[in-house]
Formats: sequence, C-alpha cells, structure tokens
Amino acid sequence: MAQTAHRTFTMANEVLLERARVFRARLLVELPEFTAHFPWLDAAWAADFGAEVEAADAFPSDLSVRLDLQVITSDLMQTMHQGHIALRALAGYAALAWPTDRERQRAFGQDRWPAARQNCLRMAEALELAYATAEDPDFRPHLMEKGYTQTAIDQLAALATELRGRNNLQEAAKADRRVKKRDRVMLFNAVWQRMSTLSICASVVWAGDAERRKQYQRYPAKTKKKVADADPSEE
Repeated sequence: MAQTAHRTFTMANEVLLERARVFRARLLVELPEFTAHFPWLDAAWAADFGAEVEAADAFPSDLSVRLDLQVITSDLMQTMHQGHIALRALAGYAALAWPTDRERQRAFGQDRWPAARQNCLRMAEALELAYATAEDPDFRPHLMEKGYTQTAIDQLAALATELRGRNNLQEAAKADRRVKKRDRVMLFNAVWQRMSTLSICASVVWAGDAERRKQYQRYPAKTKKKVADADPSEE
C-alpha cells in the first residue's frame, strides 16, 4: 500500500508553479550573487530546480485522473445494467416455461438479484449462477422451447466475465489514483522545498535590500494563502 504524503505548503498547485517560475527566473539572473554566498547553489542546482518545476507541471492533475476513473466506472455500470436486463429476460422465459412451478421459476437465483443491483461482484455471481442453471439439461430444453436461445445463455457467462474484468480495472484505477496523489504531492513538495531554500538564502544575500528579499517570499503579501485555500484534490 502506498504511503501517504502530506503537503508542506498551503497554496493551490497552479499558484505554487507560477510562484516557482518567478523564483527561478530571478535566480537565473542573480545566480552569481547566490553562489558567492552559497557555493552549492550553482548552475546545477538551478537546473535541478527547473527540472523539478517542469516535472510537477507535467504530472497528471487529480482532475484528469478522476475523469479517467469516471469513464471506467461508467463502463462498469453499463455492464451491470446489461446484466440486470439479461437476468430479467431469463426470469420472463422461466415464468413461461414453468407457469405453475414456482420453485423452478425461481431456481436461477432470483433471491440474490436485488442485492446484486448495486454490487458488481454480486451481479457477476448472480449471472454465473443463472448461467449454470440455464445450461443444466433439466432446464435448458424447457427454456429454449419457449424461445430462449443459447446465445442468451452464453451472454450470462460473458457478462459475468466482463463484470469481473471491469471491476478489476476499476480497483486498479483507484489504487493508481492513490499512488498518483502521493507522487504528485511529493513532486510539489520538492518544488516548495527549493523555494523555501531560496527564500532563506535570499534573506542572507539581500540582507540589506528589502525589495529584493521580497522577490523570494514564498507567500507574497498580496496573495498570501490560507490553509482553507489549499488545493482540495490533495487534502
């Protein structure tokens, strides 16, 4: 299981990236002054900073990941709907095949169908049981005599298999979203750490110049963010 990563900043991701680019643009101009005070803060450090900013910017947003998951979920729900329709059709043919035999009519697992309406794995199980019963030589001839087809019987098994596959795909997408969220937070935290380092260094480099120090304030006075303004997708 992916470990949780916590944001070390409170501004929205897009605002952080915009501010980070301002920092880096100023740094590239004033790099000699920084390097004079901090030899390790050199061109390589500035290049790494830029690479981290671009990596954070290129990483899929939580919105795009959620939209992909919604598509997968929509496909799953559509398959569940098809399964429900297939079961209802089977129940109709069963009523025609055994109009006076209640037990045979309901031998296809109808008692499980209500619970299967909102649970894909239960729906898959219901379809598998219905398929196994419909394929039984004691039931199939009577159903087919009333017009039920082998294609319809096979569709029960096919829908069950499809449901299990789509459920696995959905679970994998949910797990991937959690991993992406952690990785995204770590990428943005790294950018924030670079900005924090620059802010501290700027307080030394421009100790006597308040205006230049202000250029490296992580939260500019006019756009200071509160925790409540943090990107809700990462909370």
